[in-house]
Formats: sequence, structure tokens, C-alpha cells
Amino acid sequence: MFLFERTVTTDDVIWCYRHLLGREPESSKVIQETVRLRSFRAVVKQIVFSAEFQELVASEPSLTQDDVDWCYRNLLLRSPEGASVVADKMRHQNFRNLVADIAASEEFLTGRKLSDELDKLAFQLVNGRGPEAGEFLGGYSAIRILRVLRKRLDNGALMTDQPNLHAEIGSTKLELAETQHKLLIFQTCDHERYVPILQATSQTVLEYVRRWHCDYETFIGIKKGAHPWHASFNRIHKFGELMRSGFRGWVVYLDADAYFASFDFDLAGWLDRKRNFALIAARADVKSGHYWNINNGVFFLNLGHPVGREIISQWADYYHALYDEQDYVNAPRWDMVVNDQTSLHSILKNPIYEPYVLTEGIHEIINSGGAKVIRQILREDHTSNDDLNFDRRVERIRASVQEVLSVVGNPYDESIRQKTL
Repeated sequence: MFLFERTVTTDDVIWCYRHLLGREPESSKVIQETVRLRSFRAVVKQIVFSAEFQELVASEPSLTQDDVDWCYRNLLLRSPEGASVVADKMRHQNFRNLVADIAASEEFLTGRKLSDELDKLAFQLVNGRGPEAGEFLGGYSAIRILRVLRKRLDNGALMTDQPNLHAEIGSTKLELAETQHKLLIFQTCDHERYVPILQATSQTVLEYVRRWHCDYETFIGIKKGAHPWHASFNRIHKFGELMRSGFRGWVVYLDADAYFASFDFDLAGWLDRKRNFALIAARADVKSGHYWNINNGVFFLNLGHPVGREIISQWADYYHALYDEQDYVNAPRWDMVVNDQTSLHSILKNPIYEPYVLTEGIHEIINSGGAKVIRQILREDHTSNDDLNFDRRVERIRASVQEVLSVVGNPYDESIRQKTL
């Protein structure tokens, strides 16, 4: 059985501690925490990047040819290709550096090699375009997609029940006549960590919808997944639900940490004038010339536009093709499955979408420190859930919200309400 095809066991953890750190795990609690990691490779990486491992590296004896041979046979399940490969691996100087190098290899992750042609085919099936230089799915993901394709072809099933618009989109810019004059604002978060943030920022949304009478929906929880950070995928499932319900207006999506900085801007009227666009967002890097490099913490999606619906269908299919339920269970930390912004970027890189994505000048309206309408207070590090930094961020958001609402007397502040009763 290949290493990627099974979950981590207690024996895996003990083996890694004995062979990489030269000792037993501290306790059964440490073993149980490590078992929750996604794969054997993840266990190895966690150990080799630890401070304890780095201290051991400095004092370890020189690497031998037997060490290289042992690593190939036990980690890659094969012998080295030849003397030149062994000589190249000897440059790592010690056993632990050699293990770290192999643990970072694509072969270790997949347990087998996949031809470049098949990987490119799988990439195109997911993204609707060929890969650019440096882009790839990786063996395991590509193999899964090709298996799904083979199964569907064997069953005589269509790849999708949605019409493929690529030929039509690529030939001429579509004109739009379907968009409803309707606006829905949507926010979502997990049922634990981000609730206090959503409670604060939603006050600004409530004030905005009170003035402009647009619709507002929130969802607290996880639509698909197993861990709190998977709530970041809620928007994808919500957009699909709206499409299937026949909604054909604009959706204004705000992350839980985004809030209205002004209540006087007529979003519905402004968006109605932009109805020939499918997606409007601020660039993640204002200096970047890439239209697809957007910050999807706040964006405007036109479900009345066929390209808007096509983008969402592609986005949902991306995760359907790559991951199953167990993959989500095995992904407790950020980006252990591809995050929502990276996947959206990959889809938008298809040049047929460029005429329908508006980013020029949008940072003046949303997602910048001085944005006129909607601002966002981002987390500093997606790889960490440092409680102290998180608490400071919550306080920053609350202070910003209170400053904005102070202009209108903040009807949602309980202390003010009590004083007026």
C-alpha cells in the first residue's frame, strides 16, 4: 500500500520519533495529536522542521551510501537509480537532511510517477485550461481526477450537466440581458472562532440594508468539511444554491472580518451599470498587472451573467474532483486542501474570463485600508491561530465598527439602547 493511501497510525508516529529524533514520543497525548496529521509525509515534515531536529542535524555523523540506499528502499519503496543519484544525495551530508529532501519530493507524496501528459490532462479537466509554467496538480490529485473521468466515461455519463460556455465565451464578448435588479449581501463563518467577528461586522451590514432595503443572509457553520477553517468554502456552496434556486442578481460577498465603512454608496445602482461584468473584485496586489490575482475576501458576483455562473460551476467542480470527505477530515489546518483563493485564481487564469472580470480601480471601493465602501481587517498569518494576535484583531475590528457606527448613533449597541429606554 502506498504511503498516501492510508491515514497515519500510532506505529508511524513511533517510527518517526525513533528514527528521526532518536527517542520515544513524550506521551500518548503527543502520539494522538500527531496521528491526526494528514499523512505519513506530514508527520515526517513536522519533525524535520522542528527545532529539536535542527539541533540534532548539526552533531550528526556524515551520510553513507548505505543511508541513501536505506532511505530509498524504505521511503520510496525502490532502489536508487544509479551511482550518480547516490552521489548527488550524499551532498546532504547527514541522514536527517536526506530524509527531509525525500519527504519534500513529489514521488514520496504520490508513491508513483505520473507522466507529464496525464498530469496536464487532469489539470485541464479541473481548470478548463492547460497549466502555465510551474503549475501542476501533483500525482495523487491527477490520478484521482483521471479515475473519475474513466469511471464517468465507462458509465456513459456526461462530465457536467451545465452547458460548456468556453467556445462561446472565447469567440466574442457576451452581452447581458438577464441580470435581475436585485442585490443580496452574504456573510459566513464557522460556528466557533469567527462568531464574535461576524457579530461585530454584521452591525454595519444591518445598517446598510436598513438604508437601501437590499437582502442580507448569513450562515454560521460548515456546509461541507470537517474543521472550522473549512467554513471558507461555504461561499462556493452558497453560490451553487443560489444558482439552482434561479437567483439571477448580484451577490455581494463579505468575509466575516469585512465591514461597511460608508452607508451612502448606492451599490445596487453602481452594480447595475456594471452588469456586463461577471465578477468585480480588488486585486490582491495593486501593483500586479494580473487581472486574476484578486482578494476574494470581498467581491461582487453577477449570477445573472452566464460567465458568472460558469466560474462558480468551475469553482465547485474543482473541489468535487480533487477531494472526498476523508480528505477534509484529514485537513485540520489551513491549506491542507487547496484554499479557496488559490483555486479561484487558478480558474480565473483562463484568458477567456479576462473581459468579464473587473479589477481596475476597485481597491478604492473595497478591500484597501482607505476603501470608501467596504474594508477588511485581514489576519496576519493564515498558518497560525495565535490566540493573542486573534484577540487583538477582534478588538481592532470592534473598534473600527464602533467608529463607523458612531456616525449614525449605532442602533445596535446595547449600552446605547439601554440609556434611551
